[in-house]
Amino acid sequence: RLLGTLRIALLGVSLVSGCAPSLSPAASPAGSIAGPTASARTTSPPASAATLDERLEEALRATQARLGTLGSAVEANRAPGIAVTVITPDASWTGTGGDADTAGGRPVTHDTTFAIGSVTKTFVAALSLVLAEQGLLDLDQPIAKYLPPEIDVDLNDATVREVLAMQSGIGEHTSSEEFFNELITNPDRNWSVHEVLRLVGPPTFPAGSQFAYTNTNYILVGLAIEHVADAPLGEVMRQRLLGPAGLERVVLQPDELPPEPLAVGYAMLDPALGFGRIEGPPYLPTRATATSAWAAGAMASDAGSLASWGAALFGGEVLAPRSLEAMLDFDGLGGTGYGLGVAQPQFGNVTAVGHNGNILGFSAALVHVPERGITIAMLLNTDLASVGRDPFEFVEAFVRAAIAG
Repeated sequence: RLLGTLRIALLGVSLVSGCAPSLSPAASPAGSIAGPTASARTTSPPASAATLDERLEEALRATQARLGTLGSAVEANRAPGIAVTVITPDASWTGTGGDADTAGGRPVTHDTTFAIGSVTKTFVAALSLVLAEQGLLDLDQPIAKYLPPEIDVDLNDATVREVLAMQSGIGEHTSSEEFFNELITNPDRNWSVHEVLRLVGPPTFPAGSQFAYTNTNYILVGLAIEHVADAPLGEVMRQRLLGPAGLERVVLQPDELPPEPLAVGYAMLDPALGFGRIEGPPYLPTRATATSAWAAGAMASDAGSLASWGAALFGGEVLAPRSLEAMLDFDGLGGTGYGLGVAQPQFGNVTAVGHNGNILGFSAALVHVPERGITIAMLLNTDLASVGRDPFEFVEAFVRAAIAG
């Protein structure tokens, strides 16, 4: 049962497309939820600014209550942590609640750093497009052209674009029982990329013919970026993306260490034991997870920095218009709901863009509502995938609160 839980919990993403999860927050017992804190930083305040704050604070309380019903509170009177930042055209708001570490009752603050899992893919895809703009990558060339010759993986003749869009058919490395056993029994192991790639299975379909979400795709993209830029991925990311965007508190592990204070992750490793503590400082969540996830899901951030990234990326401040259009092309294969490192979640009649993420002990969601210019980042130190839930399901309350005015 442990391996089955981890297969969905570690690096996977569950895309919400065409359906709206039902929101029916359950009231929590008195004392079971640590109270939320929130602040609003508003420029040119609109008349409805106070109402927006109130709606978002209520969404925060309701979301904490829902998290409490999952059994995430691993100690009496303690609650899982949450941090949310909402950026609108007129204001920004950050709310926090619960504990970054339940053992000592250390609360989540605005600068608490969480693992963001597969939201990492928005950064790696954007960096690929930046390098394409600079002539270092051609999205329609085989990815093999940009990889070191010693890479021993069946690349299925997939192009860079097909790899970014999850249409490569390349096998998945995270399906190996050896991989998951090792992550749990040896959390301090430093995985090399070559060790990860040795676990890749055979192709599952001809490139460009189907969609299949595969983390191996982004491990390969990370290698391609390093090869064409002749530098470690973290260095290229800092110099060409994070630095120019002013995102000092966003890091790609293990090339950079996450800035303190760090959240401690909690995952349902065994239903009989409840949520367990996942901790391996200075990495989030552990050295083994960070090094094996790498370009597929090893980044870490606070909520405000992640929301700023989403607002800049989807607001057209990072990529040239043509590149952003390519990133947000969801029509391939008849409409898969996935572009280049970006999903297209649907919240009722509201269409958004962004990504969700799960990595051992943590969950995250980054969404942008183009019609309203609203960006939301939600970070949790509860592993929702380990209990079969999706981060997009929980971020919906903030989407609805933000667009209600």
